[in-house]
Amino acid sequence: MQINSSTFKEFLLNFIIPLIAIAATGALGFFILYPSYTALEPTRAELSTKKALHNQLNSKLTTLHDLVEFKAVVDENASLVHRVIPDEAAVPFLLTQIDLIAKEAGLEVTKMSYTYSTPTKTTAPQPTSAEISESDETAEKSPKYLIVDVLLGATGNLDQLQEFFNKIETSARYVDIDTFRFEAENEQDGEAVSGSSRLAITFGLRAPHIRVQSNAVTDDPIDLNISDDEFLGVINTIKGMKYYDITEESINQALLEETRETTESTS
Repeated sequence: MQINSSTFKEFLLNFIIPLIAIAATGALGFFILYPSYTALEPTRAELSTKKALHNQLNSKLTTLHDLVEFKAVVDENASLVHRVIPDEAAVPFLLTQIDLIAKEAGLEVTKMSYTYSTPTKTTAPQPTSAEISESDETAEKSPKYLIVDVLLGATGNLDQLQEFFNKIETSARYVDIDTFRFEAENEQDGEAVSGSSRLAITFGLRAPHIRVQSNAVTDDPIDLNISDDEFLGVINTIKGMKYYDITEESINQALLEETRETTESTS
């Protein structure tokens, strides 16, 4: 039996070789093209994330250059803000500052105590989502702000009470009047409270302090813009407030005035 060589070659060219080529193409697509295609979307997402991080770091670098260039202005503004919401080490000065404000308003302080509590939505400015993420358990356990609750008891009249409110509002030291109540001393039945009536007043005050944490970060954004109109407005408002800085000179002055008042009352 003789095999027609031309027919056999025709068979190989028209059937076997195309079949092998199709199988090779399928294998190439399954083992090389398909894995590359499935990996394309995560690669695009990763590239987009890296581009966003690159832009964010460039923006942060520009902001840092501005902060370094205007270091004197930044240091001055930081000092002002630190006097409004100081760090944890300045907690003992808070009671003295409140006592000075109350006495300056004409109130007579009868009692004062304090406790620590956690921040609430209505108290100190809260960290943004960029500062604390839900997955950051360490940040959640260590809030950015420490709250000091102060219970203040005092006596005075309505005019002095109103003056205390005004001085708290214009004081550079951030103090929130959470609650207050008052009642007339030696009140007679049916007697209306007048501006000169002697009142026993109790205040519930809250004051935030910054909790300083030394955590090195590189990809967190800097939301501070020292040339922003809103930021400049806040700084100018702070500059116009009254500061109750506790220094040796202020303490001596307060003691001198208290001694003078005691002498005048006994003479």
